[in-house]
Amino acid sequence: LRALEAGMRIDAEIVQSLPLGVDTPHDLERARQILSS
Repeated sequence: LRALEAGMRIDAEIVQSLPLGVDTPHDLERARQILSS
């Protein structure tokens, strides 16, 4: 809400695939494998 109060615009979009979340060391390794191939 602070962004809106500051006059900033917030956009949203519907996507077909889920974004890749990196929250753990295991997630990081998986992301590295995906991005390297």
